[in-house]
Amino acid sequence: MLGFLLWLVAHRLLRDWIYAGDIWHPILMDLSLFVIALSLSLGLLIVG
Repeated sequence: MLGFLLWLVAHRLLRDWIYAGDIWHPILMDLSLFVIALSLSLGLLIVG
């Protein structure tokens, strides 16, 4: 759940940049942000 919440915040903040398509395909960028958010939340759970 924590990873999903982190992804929701990151997606909301970076939505215009993601869907502009300047960097990468929007769906791939969205998935990569989701994986990063899950990894960060797992790291937080392990450390904390």
